[in-house]
This record gives sequence, C-alpha cells and structure tokens, in this order.
Amino acid sequence: MVYIDEGIYFIGGGDGGGGGGSWAFSSEDATARCPVTYTSYNNTKTLPIISGATSLPAPWIKMNDGLWLTKYDTHNGKFYPKQLWVNNNRAIRATLPSTTKNYMWANPLREGDAELNRWGFVYNKDDAPSSFDFHNIQDVDLLVYRSWVLHRTRIANWTSTNSTVMFSVPTDTTQVIGSSYDTNGASGHRYFIENVREGLDEQGEWYADRSNGTILYYPYDSDDISSSPGLISSSPYVLSLSGASYLTFKRLSFRHGDWECPPPPVLCCHQGASAQSLATIQVLASNYVNFTNIEIAHTGAHGIWVSSGSRHILIDSISTQDIGAGAVRIGNQDVADGTEYVTVNNSYIHDGGHVSKEGMGIFIQASSYNTIQYNEVAHFFYSGVSVGWTWGYATPSHAHDNMVRFNHIYDIGRGVLSDMGGIYTLGVSPNTFIHDNIVHNVNTYGYGGIGLYADEGSSGIEYYNNLVYETKDAGFNQNYGMDNYIDNNIFYGIGSYEGAISTSPNLEGGQNNSLNFNHNIVVITNATKLFGRYWETSDDNGRNFNQYAFDKNLYFSTKGNLTGPLFGPSLTWAAWRSNMNQDLHSLVDDDPLFVNAAAYDFNLQPLSPALRLSLIAPIDYTPVGPHGWAPPPPSRNNSDNEDIRTSSSSS
Repeated sequence: MVYIDEGIYFIGGGDGGGGGGSWAFSSEDATARCPVTYTSYNNTKTLPIISGATSLPAPWIKMNDGLWLTKYDTHNGKFYPKQLWVNNNRAIRATLPSTTKNYMWANPLREGDAELNRWGFVYNKDDAPSSFDFHNIQDVDLLVYRSWVLHRTRIANWTSTNSTVMFSVPTDTTQVIGSSYDTNGASGHRYFIENVREGLDEQGEWYADRSNGTILYYPYDSDDISSSPGLISSSPYVLSLSGASYLTFKRLSFRHGDWECPPPPVLCCHQGASAQSLATIQVLASNYVNFTNIEIAHTGAHGIWVSSGSRHILIDSISTQDIGAGAVRIGNQDVADGTEYVTVNNSYIHDGGHVSKEGMGIFIQASSYNTIQYNEVAHFFYSGVSVGWTWGYATPSHAHDNMVRFNHIYDIGRGVLSDMGGIYTLGVSPNTFIHDNIVHNVNTYGYGGIGLYADEGSSGIEYYNNLVYETKDAGFNQNYGMDNYIDNNIFYGIGSYEGAISTSPNLEGGQNNSLNFNHNIVVITNATKLFGRYWETSDDNGRNFNQYAFDKNLYFSTKGNLTGPLFGPSLTWAAWRSNMNQDLHSLVDDDPLFVNAAAYDFNLQPLSPALRLSLIAPIDYTPVGPHGWAPPPPSRNNSDNEDIRTSSSSS
C-alpha cells in the first residue's frame, strides 16, 4: 500500500516548463504475488491531485483594457498551450463570433462538386468577420459542424473578392460542405473560429500568443485572478500503464491531460472522437488493474482509454467532469486488439466534449466481454454509450458478448450535433444485451435524436426492460440489421423524426429475420406517426421489407386515433395486420395507465390493459444508476458561454 497525502502533484514539472511527462507503470511495478495499491492518505476528504498541468510562473498583470496578462515558457517555440484553467475552471479559447451570435454560416464552394466542397466554403459576408487575416493565423482553428462531427482544421487561405475560405485539411468524404446532412432546414452549415486574438472580448476567454510567450485572460467578475497562478496543460498522458498488472488506484484525482490533432492529412475529427489519440489515463497491454473512487477531470482528450490487449480492468465508482473528448474509451478502431473484460460500474460519467464535441460517455470499439452497469451517463454532445465499430455485416465480429445494463443516460446531444443515440450500436454484435436502462432527453441540432439506435448492420442484440422517454426523434431506430430482439420496453413521449419506431430494410440479409418487436409499450405525444420509414412488404425494386415480427405490443397516442393516418407512412392499422400479419395480438389506442407519466412515474396502474392482458411484465427501475455515493460538485458550468454558442436554441 502506497499512501499519497493531499495536495497537487505536477508530473510534468509544474514550473512553467511545458513538462510532457507522465506517471508511468510497467510490468516491474507489481505482480500477482505482490499487488500494489496507490491511495490517499488516511482517506482525506480532499483527493490528492495528479496533474499533467504546468503552473504559470509569472504573476498576472492587469492591463488597461480589462484583460490580465502573464507569461509562459515557449521552450524556443516548441511549446504552445491549448488549455488554461483559472480557479479550477476551464477558460474558453477566444472565439468568433461572440456568444450572442453563437456561430456563422458557410455554404458550398460549388453546388454538386463533392470533392471541391471538402476543401472549403463560401462565407456569408453578413455574419463573417470583415477579414480572416488574423493575428498568428497559423494557430487559429476553424470549426465547422457536420452532422455527427465538428470538423477542426486551419485556414489555408482566404479571399474577400469571392468570399471563400480554404481548409488546410479537407473534411471526410461523408461530411462534405453542402450535403443535406444536418442543415436543420437552413441554407448552409454552422461554423465558428477558435483561438483568435480578435475574439478575446468576453469573460472567461483567453488567448496564448506564441510570438511573445504571453497569455491574455478576460476574468469573470468572481475570479480572484491576483492570487491564482493559472494552470496550462502540458502532458499528453497523466497516468500511463504499459504492460502493468495487479495495480489499484484508489481515491485519487487525475487532471489536466492535453489534447492534440494528428498531423495532416489525417483528420482531427471522427465519429466518437476516435481520431483523438490521447487520454489522461492510458492503459496499454495491462491486466487486473482497478480504478476505484477516482476522479478524472479537466482533460483535453479522453478521460481513460483501455486498449492494446488489456484485460480484466475494473473502473468502479469513478466520477468525471470537464472532459475534452469522451470519458471512457475501450478497445481500438479498425481491428480487434484483444482488449476484453473491462467493467465500468457504479460511476458518474459526466460532462464531456469540451474540445472534441464527438466524444461519448462510454465508447466500446473493437472489444468484447465488457460490462457497463449501474452508471449515470450525462451531459455529452454525442451518444451516451456506444458499442461496436464496424459498418454493415462484416464478420467475424470484434465487438460481441457485451452487456449494457441498469444505466441512467440523459442530456445527450444538447442540441449541438446530430444522428446519435442514448445507446448506440454499430455492426454485428452477437450476444450483446442492452437491458434495464433509463434513457431520456436526447436532443440533437438536426435529425436523429434517438433513444436506442441500432445503426448500420447492428445484429444479434437483445434490448429488454428499457425505459426511453422524451427523445427528439425515434425511441428505437434500426438502420438495417439482423436478429435483433426488442422486448418488454417502454417508449414514451417520442419526437417526430420518421416516427416513434423506425427502421431501414435488411438490404443484404435476404429473407433473414431483421427485427423482433414484442411486449412493448409505445406512447407518442409529439410524433406525427407511430411507424416511420420502410414498413411495406417491398419497394419498386422488389426488395423484401417484410422481415419483421411484431406482436403483443400496446400503442397509444395522446394526439389522436392511431388506426388512421398517425399509424404509418402508407399503411393503416388494418393493413398492417391483415396484409403483413403483424401485431395480431396487440392493442392500439388503449391508454396504458401509467401511475403519473407527467412526473415520470412509468409504473403501471393495476388496471392497466398491458398488465391485464399480459402484454408486458412489470419493470423495476429502482436499481438503475449509481448507488451508495455522490460525485463531487462540478466546477463552474461553462455552458452559458462555451456550449450555448453551438446550441440549436440560438438558430
């Protein structure tokens, strides 16, 4: 047992030098016969902080314009800080436009030219700055919203005569400027400019000037700036394990890991922030490691990333806040690397995407035999929990035998990105079980705010005993797949995107079973129809869509009779039953009689027709979420400045 007294420990030096180190462990640091635990001394209330930051060496100097100035060591131009914390709160990189406008609008360089439109856009002179010739333009980031990612690039050049801005790195081929994705009915795409001296005009913003090694900060009225030295991130990893085993880290706080973009031409953004290669805690090829009662906070990239063949890793009763990308990442992309048997248990997984908006709460890529249970996952701009990382029916599956259960997942999307799920799956995932979760308040900027989202090729998954309510779009959506079972779930208050329950046909699966939907309650309060997209027997090309099995469900709408136009795009309730032999023992237009849906009590009254006819088994949601402890209070909420700038509420 190794005890650590309270205080802050700078593993990167802490003296203004740019650091770059990490607290590193290998196979020599513990064995099965001699396991080692690192924990706080005497269970102090204040957790010892292991920090990857550098403390600014010079005092702040108040300038005449209300800004405060200090200096940092550039190490002969080799070090440039990308994150600043003052009084334990993340400062916001200076941006354009101001938060009162939130973002500007970009249009394609040439309509219909997909390749050209990856390389830049035409800006709108009515809302753009008068000049893009910014101070230290090589450090200015241009961020363009494209459906499920925020494209981060640099300005290669610009011209005022035709109002064009060209990127240093193009967008992904699926994220072309001018495509129909994520325009939300507007002409163009949202963008803003970050780390720009000319945008330093609001409280909480800061700017680092590479040319003279100075930092400018516009403090909040509540900041005690004269006594706070300020911290800048300098270490890519704070805790790094490589080939280590039989270690436990308990009652410690890990903070201030950095972030970086890969060198061009590699994209800086990708679904799930998978292009972000750093993590405050990195676990590589390690076994039997426990993280218990730790905090991960104030990071630039992912919170913890377990990969490279690591096995039997326990992440138990942890809390996260102010995370730059995703909080927990398991496995790797592209190929399975042998990472297995990771458990995330009884934890508060909160507050991500402060740098890479695509970051998710818990992200399983090519990894199997993992258990995600009894967690609270909230306040992310993209999906809450994601499982799988192959598109379509590629086999063998590298993400199978995973379990997602008893989690409370909410405040997902936050009106910023699009096309996501409270729980999102991707690809063939046999023996994967998603059950007894509560998912609510999934709110996107544009389309696709879905509760349970079985995306491209999701197959072999069982969803049961889940409660989904108040999602912007479908409660359940399957974007083609095989052998999925949706049983004994409640979907309530579903939004309007293509129906409360939607699906795409099993394009590659022939006559195989696609979707089994039984013993569910579906109540719509906002959707324009119950079923959306492909429910007919076939299309004009002869593709067979009758690959479903629906029965013993209860459907109800607070808006009107579901046997009429509210039922589906071109089917009536009668045709659905007689022509397609679906829902022969189901009820429609019968109130399920929840105890008090307005107060989010979805227990069923004794006289509920769903219970009386044995359409659904009662579900006990009391075990859902963490138990026995509460997370530390969050630092100052930056949403009033940073996050509202990207919210649909301002469009």
